[in-house]
Amino acid sequence: MEKLFAAIQKSDVEQVKQLLASGIDLEQKDGNGQTALTLASSIKSSICSSQQALKSM
Repeated sequence: MEKLFAAIQKSDVEQVKQLLASGIDLEQKDGNGQTALTLASSIKSSICSSQQALKSM
């Protein structure tokens, strides 16, 4: 699971695809209680917020 979380944090789409194809358990949680989906969602939200802030400058 650590590999999937690391790939998500690095936005390594190819690694994420490989791990998903290998059948990794998406319901598993990290030490903070996040699943891979909640982590990806929070990272995407942060990126979108940063892009919006840059556009408003």
